[in-house]
Amino acid sequence: MITGWHSEKMHLIAVPDIFGKTEEFERLISRVSTRFEHVELLDPYSGKSPFFANEQDAYLYFQKHVGLEKYAEIVLDSVLYREEEFLLLGFSVGASAIWQISGDNIFHENSKAMCFYGSQIRFFLDIQPALTMKLFFPLKETTFNVSELMAKVSAKDNVKCFHTWFFHGFMNERSMNFDTIGCAEYIKKIK
Repeated sequence: MITGWHSEKMHLIAVPDIFGKTEEFERLISRVSTRFEHVELLDPYSGKSPFFANEQDAYLYFQKHVGLEKYAEIVLDSVLYREEEFLLLGFSVGASAIWQISGDNIFHENSKAMCFYGSQIRFFLDIQPALTMKLFFPLKETTFNVSELMAKVSAKDNVKCFHTWFFHGFMNERSMNFDTIGCAEYIKKIK
């Protein structure tokens, strides 16, 4: 458990990856939501439920119909004008969208973010987060050096980085990198 990271009054805002608000994502969030007063699941596809045969299909659909910039706007709209403290919980592109808005000074002082395998963070290293963030990185990525990115990001105020033993997507049942053990371990850390 990550102590001091949320209270009974804190709200949870869950930000999914490119697969969106799936049954699997809802099941994952239900496993971590018991200690939160209110839970909100964002949906990059605005209630549409596209079918994806695989991650490549999901990625192409996301890029064509949403994109990171629009997704960041969706996340921003969900937190603007909130007076209560909240935890933003993001996965993959959801984590990157949270990172993209984290420099805005709009957050309740006790609000925080936990972001898992936000690989596109590497394109926005000029951002200085205004809220406390814990970033969980995969064991490795094929397109960049995870340790180098962690070194750059962990030097920023309000950021703590953690290197996991699992691969990108390990908490998503639809991902080819889903890992039952890793998912269970990090559900405990979120709770």
